[in-house]
Amino acid sequence: MGIEVISLRLIEPKESGLRGFADIRLDDVTIRDFRIFQRNGKPYIRLPHTTLKKDGALQFHPIIDLPEELRAQVDTAILTAYFEKKENHNERPKK
Repeated sequence: MGIEVISLRLIEPKESGLRGFADIRLDDVTIRDFRIFQRNGKPYIRLPHTTLKKDGALQFHPIIDLPEELRAQVDTAILTAYFEKKENHNERPKK
């Protein structure tokens, strides 16, 4: 199965650890809004999800589930694109 990161949007770091969003294409299917987080210096990916409030607490419910092996491949593709974009962003001259 072909995995392509078609969009990667970095944001100003949030207190929650959110660093950006990614959209991917798996063959002919596009999946939007994977979230890129970083905690304790280590980035990780969260699947697209909806957020609900129940009894005053936020609950996250994934919109999709991926088989473990495919999920690992998607995470690797997104993190590779994330590190490349961060590196290119840091190399730009400051104005």
